[in-house]
Amino acid sequence: MNFPKPSKTLLQLLGPSIVFVALSLNGGEMLLWPDLVSRYSLAILWPVPLILFLQFAVNLEIERYSVVTGKNTLSSMITKNTWLSPLFIFGIIISLVWPAWISVSGNILAYLLGFPSYGAWFAIGLLILQVFIWQSKASYRILENIAKVGLVIILIIGIYTIVRLSGEIGNIKLNLGGIWPANSDKITFLSALAFGGVAGVLNLVQSDWVANKGYGINQRLVNDRSNAEGDKIELLAIPNQESEKTDRNETLISEINWNKESVQNFKDWWTLIWQEHFVLFVVGNLIGIFLISVVGSILLPGSGRSGFGILTFEVDKLNSLFPFAGNIWGIAIFILFFMAQMTILDATGRLLKNTQNSFVSKFKSERLSQFSALLGLIILLFTAIIPGFNQPSGLLQISASASALIMALYPLLLLQLNLTLPKETRPKLFNILAVWSCVIFYGIMFVLAFI
Repeated sequence: MNFPKPSKTLLQLLGPSIVFVALSLNGGEMLLWPDLVSRYSLAILWPVPLILFLQFAVNLEIERYSVVTGKNTLSSMITKNTWLSPLFIFGIIISLVWPAWISVSGNILAYLLGFPSYGAWFAIGLLILQVFIWQSKASYRILENIAKVGLVIILIIGIYTIVRLSGEIGNIKLNLGGIWPANSDKITFLSALAFGGVAGVLNLVQSDWVANKGYGINQRLVNDRSNAEGDKIELLAIPNQESEKTDRNETLISEINWNKESVQNFKDWWTLIWQEHFVLFVVGNLIGIFLISVVGSILLPGSGRSGFGILTFEVDKLNSLFPFAGNIWGIAIFILFFMAQMTILDATGRLLKNTQNSFVSKFKSERLSQFSALLGLIILLFTAIIPGFNQPSGLLQISASASALIMALYPLLLLQLNLTLPKETRPKLFNILAVWSCVIFYGIMFVLAFI
């Protein structure tokens, strides 16, 4: 049996990276980078292309294993390194359980509606609303459809805002000396690096998403089986569990003959995969971060604002310049953070499900997502009743620090896993060097945070 030939066009395969972009354009992009560029100029964005390229390299390796084997990448890594299970559970909870994204969404909605002191309660209501998404097994398709619509709306709002501010773009100054922040801003800068794109355990959820979309061998697996409701596979087989499904996958994969045709089919798939991810993840994030930072560099200089105050100042300043422009910008902020929290909850459930922990794996990923939302609701209750605790940017920095450390740890284990694949599908030297560069870069960033 040959490795399946792609049956869909690049346009039809768009999806996983759309959801990823909906996840990535939030914390660092809306809170941290605009703050930094307003004080150091656009020159401080110099590492953004680098971190996007490094994450792009790691993301492709995550997808590679799933595309070739039909297995979950995280689960397989843990099978080969059992000590990773508690570490990943800890990392997932610490970096993702903070409801920072819905906190920002709730706070900006409350501000737009004229109830700024009730932001935490708005966030609680929004998070309760999101819980119902995971009543359906088709949660990924719901996320993808929401992301597609949401990003179109945000793109329209972004273009509208830049057009309204076009007269001010000529006043932007590029300070080439401002490529490294003062010591007092170091943590903000490092947090922005960690949140440039998506870093940490979140990247690993792509293994599930590309399976849902039928990438590579998953195309045959998806076509091969459907549940009673006619839904496509929602989770990859987890080794040592759901044994019947796993055995079927193993049998199918073992029958693949890596002849010239199979190798060519894999290459065709790989071309489509990197194109999909490069155009949406790398180019999409570059454009998004740059445009958001341009808005910040125009509106924020001299404001003295930080954290959530940056967003409210941008809304007020835009409203003072152009009627309702600030409110429209605020709607874009609300949508971005709402989508990010929704996607993070989905990722949390899927990742926990695949940690190979005998207790956690008993639950469906949808229930784990809902449990994560419940923990977030408890934290939000504290922000609602304890004065001064409601600091969205602080929650984002906690998450960013944990994400940077995780990004420096697991890519080498991922590389080790992919070097066990059939020779024709293994990562090439360039990919290997890119993954090593990612580990070194984030390792240095984590160490610098404590110097």
